[in-house]
Amino acid sequence: MPFDAQGSLWTADFNGVRWICAFSGEAALARFAVARGEAGREWTYRTILGARLLDVMAPRLPGPGGVALETQP
Repeated sequence: MPFDAQGSLWTADFNGVRWICAFSGEAALARFAVARGEAGREWTYRTILGARLLDVMAPRLPGPGGVALETQP
């Protein structure tokens, strides 16, 4: 799980839904950083169990929300 500049989990809004952005590993996060043109900066992240994201963190989101997990093509 990457953290934003404020030290919170990285989230994104899409059509009124707040998504916690999750990655399956360091390589996936690195691909995300490259795609955003931010591969040169330091990314703070932490490993978090998926169950904790779904059971604890997602319900704390304001309004509708969920977890978006990157998938390999």
